[in-house]
Amino acid sequence: MGVNKARDLNLGDRIETIKFYVCSFPTLSFYGEGWALYAESLGFEMGVYENLRDRLGHYSDEIFRACRLVVDTGIHAFGWSKEQAIQYMLDYTIRPRSFIEDQVDRYIAWPAQALSYKIGQMQISSFRASAEQQLGDQFNLKDFHDVILNSVGPMDLVKEEVQAWVDRELAKSH
Repeated sequence: MGVNKARDLNLGDRIETIKFYVCSFPTLSFYGEGWALYAESLGFEMGVYENLRDRLGHYSDEIFRACRLVVDTGIHAFGWSKEQAIQYMLDYTIRPRSFIEDQVDRYIAWPAQALSYKIGQMQISSFRASAEQQLGDQFNLKDFHDVILNSVGPMDLVKEEVQAWVDRELAKSH
């Protein structure tokens, strides 16, 4: 439950207890790892990927993550064998076989976990695009990031937190 949602329910002093309780659960992959992937994409805006080596490293990681999506889906939706999944990763990434084998074992044991990373990144990027569109010149990237990092719970609640922030920012200009 997001903190603002808790306030809406008149939970008063219990908000911090609720926030602690929610934050005590294991990290939600779509949120924590989605944030990590989103943050990596900021490297272009920040000028971190200025040289060819840095860009190649970033794109290599992107290709690896795209292959994870194919492998996860291949295993769980199309009945790929472990060896098919390993071979696919070997064909399209630069990672060593031992690393790929460990990763494929993880995808076999944890369906959709690899998918959740990318879904989280896409959701956060979508929230940002929506906030930028609504706020125009009033959009502040640091404030947006603060909202994302201080939100807890499923992505639909994070989306509500972002929209509440946008609404507050718009109200300031009226």
